[in-house]
Amino acid sequence: MKPLKISFFLLLIIGVLSGCVHTPKHPPLSAIITDHLIDADGKKVDRTALFTKPYVLLYFSAHTCPPCRRFTPKFVKFYNAYGKDRPFNVVFVSSDKTKEKMFNYMQQMHMPWFAVPHKSPLAERLTKEFCKSGIPNLVLLDQQGNIIADCYKNRRYYGPQKVLDLLVKKTGKAPPKVNIKKPNPNLSSCSLNSDKPCG
Repeated sequence: MKPLKISFFLLLIIGVLSGCVHTPKHPPLSAIITDHLIDADGKKVDRTALFTKPYVLLYFSAHTCPPCRRFTPKFVKFYNAYGKDRPFNVVFVSSDKTKEKMFNYMQQMHMPWFAVPHKSPLAERLTKEFCKSGIPNLVLLDQQGNIIADCYKNRRYYGPQKVLDLLVKKTGKAPPKVNIKKPNPNLSSCSLNSDKPCG
């Protein structure tokens, strides 16, 4: 093998190991989310409603996670401030132990968005592919399934506010009457154990 080819492959390997090359590429969201979604009352929602906006936020959270409970009301306010013209949809993926606790959490926090059925194969797939190490985790995707941002950078946890700030920057549209620059309450101090909720 020629030295030039060897150098190319070495650079490629180094890039993958250092995270400079994003692999693997996810399929489009329409090919990932093939099952129905639900609302806070457990009623089925047509999944195609998810694909009406250019961006989707996957929200991995649980009622048993104190940082999640602190962030969720702010996220609901952020979502509602946009009204029908928001450039994104949200899918909640629960880490709660039971579906009853999941629905209680959604109803108590007045979550207005879609959710994945509790502990369903779809929930497990989304968690495995997108959730990483801990919650709350907010993952910003486009309709092609590309990860634009999440709560991590170089394995360091920065929290969901970082993702909302980037969403506003990409869309060029901030929600009315919501201060997106307000710092999140110490989300980075929680334990990021993937086997149990953060906090």
